[in-house]
Amino acid sequence: MSEYKKAKSVHCYVSINERNEVNTHPLIKKMLAEGKRVIVPISEIEKGTLRNVQLNQFKDLKPNRWGVLEPAEGEEAAHHELDLIIVPMAGGDMNKNRIGYGKGFYDRFLAQTNCLKIGLLFEPCLEDEIPTESFDVKLDKLITEQRLL
Repeated sequence: MSEYKKAKSVHCYVSINERNEVNTHPLIKKMLAEGKRVIVPISEIEKGTLRNVQLNQFKDLKPNRWGVLEPAEGEEAAHHELDLIIVPMAGGDMNKNRIGYGKGFYDRFLAQTNCLKIGLLFEPCLEDEIPTESFDVKLDKLITEQRLL
């Protein structure tokens, strides 16, 4: 995608492959090799927020206490520095709405950004329409293994 090619700073979730999320590990390694500034989230469970830090090497990712790969530290990235955000999805719909894991971490984060937001999901997880709440943030594009919306 041209938006990906132009992006210098990309925020990307680190997939939890045990949850059958779209695997972003090869993508993150590719972005690092291409010299993109890769930003990954650190979940601040108590606050219900994400702290977004630069990842320098994939091997810097270590399992946190819930088994989610995160960097132990890193330079924090401001929201306005991001060119593209790649978002995890448990499900979504044809209107580019997403279902996450119900804690609102990504909705709070996405509401503070103005860059392109792309969700990755598997085709069987795509519905015609899903219920939404007022705080849900619609994405700009969705990518499945079969199509781009």
